[in-house]
Amino acid sequence: MKRVALVPAGLLLLLACCVMAHANPIPVPTLTLEEEYVAIRICRVQEGARVDVVGVYPFSNVGFERIVMYFPIPPSVYEESIEVLVDGREVRWET
Repeated sequence: MKRVALVPAGLLLLLACCVMAHANPIPVPTLTLEEEYVAIRICRVQEGARVDVVGVYPFSNVGFERIVMYFPIPPSVYEESIEVLVDGREVRWET
């Protein structure tokens, strides 16, 4: 009797492990970001304050030829002040 009960229990455990592994796959190809660097400077100006934010996101591309990325841009930002560089070269971006 014990042997009969162990087979379904073992099968159920095996299926549960397979489902967990399938539910959270790591996509290949993929992008990796080990660290990000953000510097914020706040300066007083006549109108109130000016905030400069510089963010560096050194992604490693593993297998993609083309990438679309989304970053939040505050509604009052001066869009002409935004630069997007890939390998030190400026690339076109849009809101």
